[in-house]
Amino acid sequence: MVILSGTEELNQDAYRLEFRALYRRFNRTITLSWLAEADIRKYFREFLRKFATLPDETWASWEDSFVNQQTSPWVSRPVSVDMIKQFLTRQVTEAAVK
Repeated sequence: MVILSGTEELNQDAYRLEFRALYRRFNRTITLSWLAEADIRKYFREFLRKFATLPDETWASWEDSFVNQQTSPWVSRPVSVDMIKQFLTRQVTEAAVK
């Protein structure tokens, strides 16, 4: 499986004409939209699982805190995987430095 990523502009006809050989070989365009709350919870757990070993009920509690409707910016506006990855990477780095 080969995955190439880029912006939606690459799907425009001008690029298809300019890079015909590439589009002949890779002619599928998949668009990822903003994450749903369930996706945010799953990404949060799977990302941090590499850094902490916790029981499932503890993970659920941490997920609840992360997506809390009153305090979390992660469910009150559209967010992408990259936005959450950058945030969590920064948090892990700062915790490791401390």
